[in-house]
Amino acid sequence: MKTLQKMLKIALFSLLSAAVVQMAMAGDAGTPSPKESFFPLAVGNTWTYKCSMEGESLSSKTTTIVSTATQNGHTVYRSEMRVGKDPKPLVSYLHLDSEGRVMRSLESDLSDAKPIMAVTPKVGDRFDDLDGLTVTAIEPSDIEKFSKIKAARLENYPYPMDGPEDKQLRWLAKWYGKGIGPLAESNGVGGECVLTSFRAKKAKK
Repeated sequence: MKTLQKMLKIALFSLLSAAVVQMAMAGDAGTPSPKESFFPLAVGNTWTYKCSMEGESLSSKTTTIVSTATQNGHTVYRSEMRVGKDPKPLVSYLHLDSEGRVMRSLESDLSDAKPIMAVTPKVGDRFDDLDGLTVTAIEPSDIEKFSKIKAARLENYPYPMDGPEDKQLRWLAKWYGKGIGPLAESNGVGGECVLTSFRAKKAKK
């Protein structure tokens, strides 16, 4: 009897071990590589943008992921954005949820986290951040420097649109590039920020 119980325990342990391995493999498969992600997250990733209003240059802004921490089972990325020559960065915190969405929070405890994008977006996906944007297209980027990149376009409503002028003024769009992340953003009053350079974390040799 003891031998049978021991064999059953060994069999049960083997089944549980196999299940854990399968779950781990499924989790890895659910997270795309940086080259496949529409918002790659890694310490050292840096995005620099040129911002303008109706074609007139205003300033530049640079966003860098500077560090990580573990919180509530998530890897949390600290992002710092500097506008122009302002030495004080605007800090936000990014992490991936179980659905593969990039969550952004302005609070370090993640209490105000909202989805802003997915690492593998689909047309129709909606992200209820402050802007309430929906993926309306996945298309080649029209930014010359990144013209070979596939881009996801997010809008609060499609443009061009019919309707009152104030609705057109409220139009907002953002583009995310595959393997790059945030490419550009534009609004109905003529403002835009366009990516000029992206520096990715160097892969370990």
